[in-house]
Amino acid sequence: MTIIPTEEDKTYGKKMGDSIITSLAQLLGTHIGLKGSVGNEQENEPEDVRIVRNTFKTLGRYSGDKDQNGPLLNRPLHENIMAFQKEKELKTDGRIKPGGETETALNLELNRTKDSTGSSNDASTPKPPEKPQNPPPVPSKKPEIQKKEDKEETDQKEENQSKRKEELKELIDDLDGKIEEKETNLDRIEGWVMGIGTAGGALSGGLATLRISKSPIGTGAGAIVGAKNGYDAAEAAIKVLQAEILVLKQNRNKYASELEQLK
Repeated sequence: MTIIPTEEDKTYGKKMGDSIITSLAQLLGTHIGLKGSVGNEQENEPEDVRIVRNTFKTLGRYSGDKDQNGPLLNRPLHENIMAFQKEKELKTDGRIKPGGETETALNLELNRTKDSTGSSNDASTPKPPEKPQNPPPVPSKKPEIQKKEDKEETDQKEENQSKRKEELKELIDDLDGKIEEKETNLDRIEGWVMGIGTAGGALSGGLATLRISKSPIGTGAGAIVGAKNGYDAAEAAIKVLQAEILVLKQNRNKYASELEQLK
């Protein structure tokens, strides 16, 4: 039996889905928070269009006029959306939906920009010193002076290594904490997905019975609509968290390898 949600069902479902999406956004951290869809043949509310344009500007991805901040979807912005989706191997339809995979991918990009420790471009990694070109010849020194300077140089190297070890330990501890937090969030969202799927199946069976008996079921059908919205957002959030955890673990392994070499 086909169930056709009423307007009341749809309204209730949207509220339920929005609630789940908001919870997911809080777990992910920085989020752009669209209220409606942006893109070709979408709602394109002025404030949402501005949010998307400013997000691409923040990420250094906007190819249009940098001073433009109008409320209308133009060709450069549309092309930016398409290029971003193609780069991230998402559905290339030029549309960004609230809680959808494209908005979630933008959230991930913003969090990477905000969190330098969890970024592949970690600013805390020291750059190797530049070698001087054609250094002047060093005049010979007395043995006792040379010995003293060699000891001072050795002591300085040991002190620098000791400081770097402490820095690496702090970085590793920080990354361990972030990995643990994100893995906990991932487990929680995966649990939501299982719960939503189970609840959706139960609600579908219950709704069929209620339709036959002609009982009022407005909030029941709305729950299915909301569960579907929340399920899609949770699936996208799982992909984001898995990618973030992978980057954090790669950086942790890099620091751990450097620390092992200093021992």
